[in-house]
Amino acid sequence: MNFQLQFDASTLKALAQVDTYEFVPDFNCENRGNFTVNSTFGGNLNRLVSSLSSLTPKPYGFYNLSSGDSSGESAYAIGLCRREVKRADCLSCIQKAARNLTEQCSRTKQAVVWYTHCMFRYSNSTIYGRKETSPTMVLIGGENITSTTRVEYERARRLLLNRLKGIAAAGGPNRKYAQGKVFPTFYGSVHCLRWFSPSCNFRFETAQFYDLEADLEPDPPADSPAIQPAAKTERTGKGKGGSKVVIAIVIPIVLVALFAICLCLVLKWKKNKSGLGTPLSGSNSEMHTDSLLIDFETLKAATDNFSPENELGRGGFGAVYKGVFYNGQEIAVKRLSGTSGQGDIEFKNEILLLAKLQHRNLVRLLGFCIQGQERLLVYEYIKNASLDHFIFDLEKRQLLNWGVRYNMIRGVAKGLLYLHEDSRFRIIHRDLKASNILLDQEMNPKIADFGLAKLFDTGQTTTHRFTKRIAGTYGYMAPEYAMHGKFSVKTDVFSFGVLVIEIITGKRNSNDGSNHDEDAEDLLTWVWRSWREDVILSVIDPSLTTGSRNEILRCIHIGLLCVQESAATRPTMATVALMLSSNSFTIPTPARPAFVLESVLSSDVTSSTEGLQMSLNDLTISESSPR
Repeated sequence: MNFQLQFDASTLKALAQVDTYEFVPDFNCENRGNFTVNSTFGGNLNRLVSSLSSLTPKPYGFYNLSSGDSSGESAYAIGLCRREVKRADCLSCIQKAARNLTEQCSRTKQAVVWYTHCMFRYSNSTIYGRKETSPTMVLIGGENITSTTRVEYERARRLLLNRLKGIAAAGGPNRKYAQGKVFPTFYGSVHCLRWFSPSCNFRFETAQFYDLEADLEPDPPADSPAIQPAAKTERTGKGKGGSKVVIAIVIPIVLVALFAICLCLVLKWKKNKSGLGTPLSGSNSEMHTDSLLIDFETLKAATDNFSPENELGRGGFGAVYKGVFYNGQEIAVKRLSGTSGQGDIEFKNEILLLAKLQHRNLVRLLGFCIQGQERLLVYEYIKNASLDHFIFDLEKRQLLNWGVRYNMIRGVAKGLLYLHEDSRFRIIHRDLKASNILLDQEMNPKIADFGLAKLFDTGQTTTHRFTKRIAGTYGYMAPEYAMHGKFSVKTDVFSFGVLVIEIITGKRNSNDGSNHDEDAEDLLTWVWRSWREDVILSVIDPSLTTGSRNEILRCIHIGLLCVQESAATRPTMATVALMLSSNSFTIPTPARPAFVLESVLSSDVTSSTEGLQMSLNDLTISESSPR
């Protein structure tokens, strides 16, 4: 039996959205013999259908029934519901289907009916355990697809259903089911009969027709490995000899399974004890990322085979391309180079983190691709590039009045506060800088590039952690992190303070080599000295001719608090958000900012860190972030 929802080869129409769409029941009265009213088979079939009213709902939405003896006139039936249908609703649907089927096919020995939420089939021969590819039902929806998108639809359908059928067929003994989506907007499900995986129901649509996983009833404990067909009529067994054979087979299997489970638990315990796991390893990191997987051919088509004309920028980890899906959706594709240094750990890190995060001031991950040596991340397209393209450009920063810059400061603060305290997980970004702040069409900021981020359970970000693998960008790194690998939420606070001062002054916090004066001050020291000498107005970007001077000075004050040398004296992002939103909040006097890191980096830093990855003005993630 094969139940399909697919495209017509000539008209190629897509299905309508199913949460408001009910299929007309499809009755198939098979031409495989008839029976008379008073026949033995007819009586057995009536008893079978009547017995449905006395059944209790089953946990897996599957019913296997028979009525009769060994005379050859027994009636057999199966019922199956969609995965997300509640147990009571499932049994009710099957009962209704059975009654209507016997009325529509009143003299047929074999028949089947498909409803929106269930199917029911009866026969005069055994159904359970047999592979069958017929009868087949094909339902065509009513939404037209243009001829230009036909190839895209066909490719996406094959990709999704081939992936789902493998997952479903490999399912447990009680349920073989898989659901998911493929980009840009295709959804599918596969539901196989429990005894034979090739007998499956396939469904493919352009709108989500299944409920989210969180809405599904949890599966009860699995049945024993040996699944036997349930029957209404008792059959005689094979006696004690058969029982001994079964015991002799089952016991070794159970012992082997228990040994394998114990071995896995021991290995996992040893791995955790040895510290091999990353902050992302653990139960929370095992996310279902299959729904974010995008086919490589789709991305090639969207970017015109990664045409140089579509390249938005290139950095340490590869190039970023603009792309357009067939439906007109604009995307940004970060294609990691083989020599980028961002390995599978960072790649997995960014996927898992961004898949968990939803905030208006964080860039949104649309999907990813892994094919051979290719590693690609797909983001929402951000029109106005990154912040560094504006504040460090003499002409473009003329477009940024104080209102726009103040909105950027507050937006980044909200995004960091979400990462540190308000999200489901606690996250330290570790690479906050101007080039990792993207600007949308309204110049709202979005924090990007989470390849170096660290994820912790609630409450753990308030304490310091250590790493031997230091990575970041000169000018934004807190001294305790650069020298000792010690990081916490205060590491991000330091980077935020640098960013605030750069936004207000229009200057980078680094010497890029153009200034050969060894006594030249870095940006933070210059601003702090100007503050102490009461000439702070001299550091404000000359293009800021309008705007509240008190508000600007207050933001400089906050920025200096964030870059203090001692992490303990820096405020949290919650305090920063309060300072920005309330003028009545008293701000303490800032201490001297952290000393210049350039002298540290050129001296003894390698003695306390391993694998130092940074450059004066370069990125360890991507210089040109997705946009």
